[in-house]
Amino acid sequence: MATSAISCLLWRLRSNQRADFAKSKAAIWNQYQSQKCTLRVFTITSSR
Repeated sequence: MATSAISCLLWRLRSNQRADFAKSKAAIWNQYQSQKCTLRVFTITSSR
């Protein structure tokens, strides 16, 4: 009984970590995309 509870806890921790990693990856990607967009707008406005 105790071992199954521990393995369940470990699995939950691991899946939480995976979700956090996916979230942080998405956040980094969104940041990158918004920076790219800002750069594009800046180059368009400065080229005029």
